[in-house]
Amino acid sequence: NNYNAATISFTVTKKHAQAVITVDSTNVEITYGQTHTPREATTNFGEVVCNYTSALANAGTYTVTYTVEGTANYVGAKTSYTVKINKAKVDMPTADTTNFVYTGKAQTYSLATSDLYTISGTLTLTDVGTETITVALVDTDNYEWTNGTSADLSYTFEIKQAQAVITVDTTNV
Repeated sequence: NNYNAATISFTVTKKHAQAVITVDSTNVEITYGQTHTPREATTNFGEVVCNYTSALANAGTYTVTYTVEGTANYVGAKTSYTVKINKAKVDMPTADTTNFVYTGKAQTYSLATSDLYTISGTLTLTDVGTETITVALVDTDNYEWTNGTSADLSYTFEIKQAQAVITVDTTNV
């Protein structure tokens, strides 16, 4: 025999394949009232599950997560992006700039109306006096004024005292 017997030892390491999720993970910013549809995702192994729910209904920041569960044959994967829903802007009603003076008749302070806010206070006065009118957003979780606040707005409705006018008839003096 021309050969000598030999023994070789080695270790075999089994590596699992890695699942990869392919999805556009750029963060999204929208305004309340707009909608966002979750992005399509693909994977090389398994099934992609997205946690997206209709809970993205109100202003706030949400995370959309995609997951592939691992198995005995491959390692799972997870990726996500955020969706920021900004509050919608509401125009602040313009103050009535009328110079109200007592006339003895009812006078009305004029403000634009909207379903997005309430107006409280007396808008019609007859006598001399001052009334504070308050305008409040109905839903401060999802709306804000164009100036970036959601605090109530106050307007002053004032009827000023009229100047008495005296006319003297000098023809019979």
